[in-house]
Amino acid sequence: MWCHLLLAMPLIGLGLFFILPFSTAVLLYLVVVAFSLLLYVKIVEAMRAPITTDAETLVGQIVMTEADGSIHWKGEWWTARPAFPNRRVRIIGIQGLVAQVVPVLDSADLSLGQEPIHTNRT
Repeated sequence: MWCHLLLAMPLIGLGLFFILPFSTAVLLYLVVVAFSLLLYVKIVEAMRAPITTDAETLVGQIVMTEADGSIHWKGEWWTARPAFPNRRVRIIGIQGLVAQVVPVLDSADLSLGQEPIHTNRT
């Protein structure tokens, strides 16, 4: 609740005009407004940030499958269907606990700048 006071800073800053000389109040109020605009921009950026958790982040990733066709991505093991042992694949969907994959044929498929993730099962 108190965090909403930051969003109301320009409104609260109007009180400066009642307690300070006009020229000083204008300068301080401009600083308050500039800080508020920076805060608003950062809030909007955070709201538009892509999802970084859950299974949705897997879709589109390029990973290396293990000998049994499974996938290890960010500490999680997934079953891949169809199974392509020891191949680089792109994850195209998630159905339950199974990742749907297609093989990556050439480096042109790395157009998004994503590097394949090589895994070693220990």
